[in-house]
Amino acid sequence: MWFLEKVVCGSHNHPIPESLLSHSYVGHLTEEEENIVESLTQIPLEDILDSIDGFISSKSLHSYTSSISFFNGTDFSEWKENVEFTLGVQDIDLALQIEKRIIDDKSSTEDKDLLKKWERSDRLSIQLMRMHIDANIKESIPKPKNAKKFMEIVKERFKTADKSLAGKLMDDLTTMKYTGVRSMHQHVIEMRSISAKLTEMKLTVDENFLVQFILNSLPPQYAHFQVHYNTITEK
Repeated sequence: MWFLEKVVCGSHNHPIPESLLSHSYVGHLTEEEENIVESLTQIPLEDILDSIDGFISSKSLHSYTSSISFFNGTDFSEWKENVEFTLGVQDIDLALQIEKRIIDDKSSTEDKDLLKKWERSDRLSIQLMRMHIDANIKESIPKPKNAKKFMEIVKERFKTADKSLAGKLMDDLTTMKYTGVRSMHQHVIEMRSISAKLTEMKLTVDENFLVQFILNSLPPQYAHFQVHYNTITEK
């Protein structure tokens, strides 16, 4: 004999099972949920996929941008390189590569799609660059016409600062001394790193000069290194 022990969800006469996998009630939607699903059917599938792709790209972009240091008016070359790498990896650097395409009613679908991609690249590129510029500097930079112009404005504004940094790096390279606080290996790596930064700024340091700078940075007890090096180079 059956009797109604308990009504669950208005349609069941038994307790809710521990698992709802494959259970018929799982598929039921509320009136509000049905309205949401119906509204989604009115949106083109392409737009929905673009939105999902944009969300995924923004999350991925954030993971890359976390490695970009804030530009504070010095070392523009390194900042520019990091920005271009990040935009390139995400395939949104089109606005930095080509000029905006002008289209009209006679333009092809490919041209229209390219313009759409360019506009997205331009918008995100400007946002990314502004996000990684010191607030005080950001206020002094006029509203850019596009991402490429924005990069050029920043470069021109701080060309003098970059030259000052190059002078400081060269001074560090020629006057640095090994104190023994760190290992010899770390000391050499630091000097090579300074040389690499100068190269990025179009100031290449000849390898022979770099070796000489390193030898000159060593204290008197390492004089035999200098003698040995000179003997090798003379042969």
